Amino acid sequence: DVYKRQMYDLSVAGDWAGVAAEQDRIADVFNIVYTPKPGRLSGNAAGLGAFKTALVLMGVIKTNVMSTPMLSLDDDETAAIKVILERTGLI
Repeated sequence: DVYKRQMYDLSVAGDWAGVAAEQDRIADVFNIVYTPKPGRLSGNAAGLGAFKTALVLMGVIKTNVMSTPMLSLDDDETAAIKVILERTGLI
């Protein structure tokens, strides 16, 4: 499965279509940073919160709680991240 191989292995094998597909998948994962509602969190906090939430959904860490005064992502934002992670094969 091309999604489970690293870009390096794909490039060594000369699978440039696979490399492009993996790059597109990685770029799609980055869309998690756009899931927080505009104005609810600063740009940096939104990105950090999105990645922490993704790591919780993936079972890597236990909580997406942010340091005070930053807010954690809400249920709708978490659901949007889950859709992206599912679509890209990360969960």
